[in-house]
Amino acid sequence: MAERTGRGGLPSRTGVAAGPGVAGRAVIVSPEAYPARGGYATTPPATPREGLHSRVILRRVNLFTGMTDRQIISAVLMFALFNFWVLLEAVALAAFYISSRPSRGGRVRTASAMYLVAGFWFMWSLISTVWAAPAEKSFVDTNGTMFAGDRFTKVIVGLVFMAIGIACLLMGAVMGAAQKREAARQSLVTGT
Repeated sequence: MAERTGRGGLPSRTGVAAGPGVAGRAVIVSPEAYPARGGYATTPPATPREGLHSRVILRRVNLFTGMTDRQIISAVLMFALFNFWVLLEAVALAAFYISSRPSRGGRVRTASAMYLVAGFWFMWSLISTVWAAPAEKSFVDTNGTMFAGDRFTKVIVGLVFMAIGIACLLMGAVMGAAQKREAARQSLVTGT
């Protein structure tokens, strides 16, 4: 078995670097070393000076290895829900930032507090993804039935929290528009 380390071409046992100056460095093994695994994508460097940076060792990574089709669907759905919750949280915080700035008269609209409440509910809905973890089993029962089981109930709880947060966002928008109209009417009356 021909082996070389990433530096100096020092011989070693499989997976263990040996010699001065190579502690903690990866070992490049010839493709014949692991024929059952398909070997590595590249061969060892031709000269000791080539080192690890001139060759790339590629390994196959499949995140769905060992999952059933329903578990893959569950993981993808949970990923989409997680990203939707993050998007809603960002919208709530951006709306709070924009609406909480004082007007020219120095007044702060109190409707911006509803955006903070919405952010609170979105945070709880995001936490519900942890309650329903792991993602590949969130929508699948122990029997393999889709959209059933205890974990799916926790996802539903998170969706209810999200619906409450969306309602708070809408209430904040309606209240903010009303307060803005009232502030405009007051400025016309007082002339400021």
